[in-house]
Amino acid sequence: MKLLFILAFLAVGFLIYLNIGSIELFVYKHRHDGLINDDHGILSKDDLIKAGHGRPPPTPFDGINDAYPYWQCFHKKHLRIDCSYLEPIEKPGSSLEISIETDSEVHLYGLSHAISGEICSELTDRMNKILLDTSYFCINGSSGSLDSVLGLKREYSWTFHDFKTQLGYANLSQE
Repeated sequence: MKLLFILAFLAVGFLIYLNIGSIELFVYKHRHDGLINDDHGILSKDDLIKAGHGRPPPTPFDGINDAYPYWQCFHKKHLRIDCSYLEPIEKPGSSLEISIETDSEVHLYGLSHAISGEICSELTDRMNKILLDTSYFCINGSSGSLDSVLGLKREYSWTFHDFKTQLGYANLSQE
């Protein structure tokens, strides 16, 4: 009986030890103002740290953001990804357009500079590949601003940085 009690105590202790990392991550995410909504288990603590590297600590997003790269996560049914091409396709002059439209908000993500159509196509192909077999994605962007309120929807504009699902990342720095 004593041995059974000791084994049970050790088993419970081991389970607590295994879950401490999960508990710490949960607390960190829910206290971190760089994550605007639920991440559906996609983001790591390192994702949040990396996004804010070299920047002052984030404040809760209020519709005006000059520089901090906030993470937001959505169901993929709200997502539309497109490239606007200028000819010739291998020359810079194309743009990436990411829009997320929910019942109450529209988020428009774009780049701060033009890219070639080839790079844009490669990036959207990577995004679509990591969206397969997943329901949710997270997107990171800075310079978020509330541009307008159209009926019941608020429309925000962002500068795109990163895109992540459970299956991986997609961003321009992978080129």
